[in-house]
Amino acid sequence: MDKLTDRIGNLEGRLFESLVENSADLIGIATLDGDVFYMNPAGRALVGLDDAPLAHRIDIREFTHEKHFGKLRDLLSSLLETGSWTGEMRIRNVRTGALIPVETRAFLIRDPETGTPAAMASVSRDLSDRIRVEDALRVSEDKFSKAFHISPDAVNINRLRDGMFIEVNEGFCRTTGYAPGEVIGKTSLEMSLWDRPEDRAEVVRRLEADGEVRNFEAKFRMKGGAVVTGLMSAKVLDIAGEPCILSITRDITERVRLEEELRQAQKMEAVGRLAGGIAHDFNNLLTAILGFSELLESRLPPGDPSAHDIGEIRKAGESAAALTRQLLAFSRKQVLDLRPAALNDLVTDTEKMLRRVIGEDITLSTRLADDLWNVRADRNQVEQVLMNLAVNARDAMPGGGTLTIGTRNVMVGESAPGRPAECPPGPYAVLSVGDTGQGMDEETSRRIFEPFFTTKEKGKGTGLGLSTVDGIVRQSGGFVEVATRPGQGTTFRVYLPRVDEPSEPASAATAAAKPGKGGETVLLVEDSGTVRSYILDMLRMDGYAVLEASSGEEALRVAEERRGPVDLLVTDMVMPGIDGIELAGRLRALRPGLKVLFISGCADDFARNHIPQDSTTRFLGKPFKTGDLLRKIREVLDG
Repeated sequence: MDKLTDRIGNLEGRLFESLVENSADLIGIATLDGDVFYMNPAGRALVGLDDAPLAHRIDIREFTHEKHFGKLRDLLSSLLETGSWTGEMRIRNVRTGALIPVETRAFLIRDPETGTPAAMASVSRDLSDRIRVEDALRVSEDKFSKAFHISPDAVNINRLRDGMFIEVNEGFCRTTGYAPGEVIGKTSLEMSLWDRPEDRAEVVRRLEADGEVRNFEAKFRMKGGAVVTGLMSAKVLDIAGEPCILSITRDITERVRLEEELRQAQKMEAVGRLAGGIAHDFNNLLTAILGFSELLESRLPPGDPSAHDIGEIRKAGESAAALTRQLLAFSRKQVLDLRPAALNDLVTDTEKMLRRVIGEDITLSTRLADDLWNVRADRNQVEQVLMNLAVNARDAMPGGGTLTIGTRNVMVGESAPGRPAECPPGPYAVLSVGDTGQGMDEETSRRIFEPFFTTKEKGKGTGLGLSTVDGIVRQSGGFVEVATRPGQGTTFRVYLPRVDEPSEPASAATAAAKPGKGGETVLLVEDSGTVRSYILDMLRMDGYAVLEASSGEEALRVAEERRGPVDLLVTDMVMPGIDGIELAGRLRALRPGLKVLFISGCADDFARNHIPQDSTTRFLGKPFKTGDLLRKIREVLDG
């Protein structure tokens, strides 16, 4: 038995020696005076000693940082009092001088025979890697904290299971209007932050399935009740064993609004192009219908029963012509007679007619600014704007009310609401038309300028009144703003850019030459055979010598072959091949001083912008009456 005990003891000794020698921690034994007489290989490597076992005792202070000498005294006192000591300190590598953080556990060794303190043993673990990890984690947490709190977006941490807020940043508070104390500890559903609670359920479903959500668009209700559109990205993270949601939400309300405006503008542009094209062809037909109706009426003897029927045809044609004018106004393809004008004069001149239109149960009030700036506008078209807005207001007040028309000067800034990109900031004269009627909700007010959109009963409106207003104003360089709420009435504000030129009196703007018999030679160029035939008959009946051509190319040949004078070119603007603008330029090169009258059912932007602005050039839109054409011809020839 004694031999077996000796063998086991020897085995334990060898095992203990193997564990100590191969340990990755520093293990050393020293006297109570601090003389180290044993250190394992890992310890010797750590403090920079030779790999060989210690040949002599080394003072423990040689590889202890001087700032920790006090800890050595505390260590010894603790050992003598309690038999052990645990703490962190720094040891020094005697070869490199590097200071190494260690966690040390020291134990008192007593004499086995007397029980008196004899030595101390210590185990020191290198903390360098742990401290590096902790430092990196601390830096990471610091970066996260800074990113969390300074992000302009709304950043928040919520519990996954119920949405309770754990932390929110300043961006969240700025966006929602809530202070941190108003949300932390409450759930998002409890606070009704989700405009559609099912959106949160969808986010949670995706997080549970994939662990993250990217670019989820949803609507959120703010403290004041406003609803904003947010773009959310979220990820699941573990906080103290609790699954939580870290989410970042960017307010994209303005971006969504701009995208919607762009889509709306693109849609309106497409509809406008279609409307303009239809109006061009339709106006050619109406020119012939109205023209030949007039010619027939002029040839009938008094009392002829056919006069009534022809008159009805003419009335229907005029109604159709009014509709095409609305289409052209909406699509901004009409040619405006823009002149310096005073809005106050236009309101005053139109007031009597407006009173007849709105009816006796509606009170008309005007509030006109005394120092109102002048604008550049087509008087007839601004009157049309006023009329359309007044009719719209009348229909919004079926039980009566007050219609208020006002004017004022306004400086429009870069961020003015309602100002489209094509209208620069600056000084504007504003014409406002307000009613005390039913008002409109947000969805309706967004669509009111769409063509054919109407809130009226079927058969009681074309839906072109407000789109016509918008088209006229935009083509005049301005824009329209609407303020409305259900039950609180509506106010339309028409902004027109200021001009510094004096306004022209109405008589100067609308004066027209009287029709009279002519003997001059007119070169008529029109690609529509029906329209050309009507104009040809009308001009010859009025005494003009007429040369005709169906295209620009043919007109050039006719002009080159003509030996006598050509006093006036009457040409359609929009034709295949050589258009009216190019034709006029080339003919004037052949015949300097040639006077020109352009006619068109729908002049495009290029044509409108390139009509020469001089006394030898005029424009007349289709469809036109016989008298209008003859007066315009005399105006050009006699000008």
